Amino acid sequence: TFFEIKSELKQQKMDISAILEESISTMKSQANDKKISIIYSQESCTKKFINGNYTFLLRAFNNVLMNAIKFNKHNGKILISCTVHQKNTILINIEDTGTGISEKELKNIFKIFQMGEGARRTKERGVGLGLAIVKQIIKDHKGSIQIASDVGVGTTVSIKLPLIT
Repeated sequence: TFFEIKSELKQQKMDISAILEESISTMKSQANDKKISIIYSQESCTKKFINGNYTFLLRAFNNVLMNAIKFNKHNGKILISCTVHQKNTILINIEDTGTGISEKELKNIFKIFQMGEGARRTKERGVGLGLAIVKQIIKDHKGSIQIASDVGVGTTVSIKLPLIT
């Protein structure tokens, strides 16, 4: 595909909480600008080890968090949690209280150069590569990503990655 990065992917054992903490730290000032609180249930994410490339995974989580901030309402919330799913998988949920995504737009959300109505209306326009890249990074880590959304209520991005047991 257009985003083949597998050959460059040097992977190592890492605690998922380290990536999430750095991503939150990186995006904190943007969240503060919109008075968005990030609620991270850290204890649910510690000592959950995956095999991965820190740089690529950080880029993926930064992108998801950036979207959760960009399309959130003023004084909104972002909830981040981890749960062990089927013993050998970690499920990371990033849930926001933003504008949401219509069912029609959700169908194309991971396609290259696709942007939803909300993205087209914001000042900080992208080129529609963000979630396509995120999906490829997660796929290259033998994981999966799903997005559920209610217009006017918010969006939940669910990322599953294999755990090292």
